[in-house]
Amino acid sequence: MSIVKKNWGNPARALGSVVCVLVLAGCSADVERRLPDPTPVAYDRPSLVKVMEEMDERRYAVETLVVRTNVVLHDLAKKKDVGLNGAYLGDKDGNVRLQIRYNESTIMDLAIRGDAVQLLLPRKNRFFQGSKKDLLAASECELCLLAHVGNMPDLFFPRAWTIETANVETQRRGGFEEGQEVVKVYERPGIKWRCVRAIHISMEQPVASQVDVFNRSDKSIGCIKYEDYRFPGPAAGEIKRTPPYPGRVTLVTGDGNRSLEMNVEELIPNTPIDPEKFEIKPPEGVKVLDLGEQLGSGKSLWE
Repeated sequence: MSIVKKNWGNPARALGSVVCVLVLAGCSADVERRLPDPTPVAYDRPSLVKVMEEMDERRYAVETLVVRTNVVLHDLAKKKDVGLNGAYLGDKDGNVRLQIRYNESTIMDLAIRGDAVQLLLPRKNRFFQGSKKDLLAASECELCLLAHVGNMPDLFFPRAWTIETANVETQRRGGFEEGQEVVKVYERPGIKWRCVRAIHISMEQPVASQVDVFNRSDKSIGCIKYEDYRFPGPAAGEIKRTPPYPGRVTLVTGDGNRSLEMNVEELIPNTPIDPEKFEIKPPEGVKVLDLGEQLGSGKSLWE
């Protein structure tokens, strides 16, 4: 039996390479099976189908999220690590605000609200405006990963699914790869099915350990690694219990040479966020550039 979903609704370098990420191999369908018929495993962890159900539930338990993080940018090519700090805001509608700072100095400020994208690089005195579609179409862009899976539910509460897209069939298939359970998410925007996600399930806990992301040309964008999971107990006066979440989220570039590691210092769910927080006002005198035009030119946003 397959789990199939038809979506007919509406769509919802150090730092120079801050967030282009997601890696690994292609999508081989011939070794896969469809859920819910996973191979039995020899450890006391819920069945794969049950894990999928739990992950779906977590996604909808949190409507907003405020996260304070310690950030480490790893450049393996230059053998250099840079320690920073950051703040992340997100909501269930996919709106995002990500600030990365060095001490008290902001070096990047990104806002995604609906389809609008704003990016401020204070040290470069640049302010970009564009659309989420611009980022989705630019697989080599430093920030493309956030456009694909940067919204709060996917980034901190991953599940084996993808965003709803109008007139696109979606299904997920479970199987084993190199001794690990992997669930792949497929979309069929036309005649052919294509893999858009590969979710690696932990062998010990009912959580995702890694998510590989592919673009519309079946090219790997990079991966997100999830580690150091926390399992909070109920808090006094808490309306909705905080679901399990990763204490460390690492975004890795497709070539594996760079990564952005976010270590959670504080995570606050379901607190009201003013919609204006998901917008950035360009500072007076800053140079305003078209995001789509810059991406189309092939130039880095940091050049």
